Amino acid sequence: MRFSYHLFLLSLVFAPASAKIADNDRGYALSVNGGIVRNIHDAGVTTLKNTGSAAQTNELNASANNQQSSVRNAAIAKAIKNNLRQLAAAADQYFLENGVVTVTLNQLVGEGKYIRKLTPVDGEDYAKLNLAQSVTQWKIESASGISVTHER
Repeated sequence: MRFSYHLFLLSLVFAPASAKIADNDRGYALSVNGGIVRNIHDAGVTTLKNTGSAAQTNELNASANNQQSSVRNAAIAKAIKNNLRQLAAAADQYFLENGVVTVTLNQLVGEGKYIRKLTPVDGEDYAKLNLAQSVTQWKIESASGISVTHER
């Protein structure tokens, strides 16, 4: 019994202020916003049950989807930024080795070139970038509208 009680107390630490505690015949229960119930049984097993309304469930799902979308967008932006860094490094190396101030994407990307393969993350088009040495900032937008800027 003490083990499950300690698990229950630990769950309270992470519960919001609106949480309610109940001692029921199965052990202890934690209710958050009247919707989610966490039961800590004597055996130390935790079960989750949604006892809230459909609106509460939809609100929880919408919140989770927003967080998931935000994480997805950040990952896409980071991958695009990495592609831009690779392009910048390849272009700089090309300028040094060839003594020129302009380069095309086809001169940098492909088998036996500076970048073997440049894979778009979210439908962005790297061919639209001006790869001239005098250009110090690149801005690219993905198909889903994520905009990434890279300073060279």
